[in-house]
Amino acid sequence: MCNASSLITHRQTKKHAQFREWLTELDGESYVQGFIDAGYDLKFILESGLTEEDLDCVGVPRSKLGLRRKLMQKWKIEGYVEEEGGEGERERERK
Repeated sequence: MCNASSLITHRQTKKHAQFREWLTELDGESYVQGFIDAGYDLKFILESGLTEEDLDCVGVPRSKLGLRRKLMQKWKIEGYVEEEGGEGERERERK
């Protein structure tokens, strides 16, 4: 039997893993926890984008101009955002 709290935990863990994969591809894996602690997720970033202030809030240094630009442009994020059916484009490609 599956309880709701374990299902929620599984979904959160999967979302965090997808977030980590995306940031790793951008060479920004060291900022994953800052984004998670601040409440960001991939779907929100895809829909709303990120600002300079958002990046300051999660601790991405202003000296990391290339990373900041990629984050604000949502570089390749579509492949990591889970669709309503449960898979992102990147997961479908792996099958």
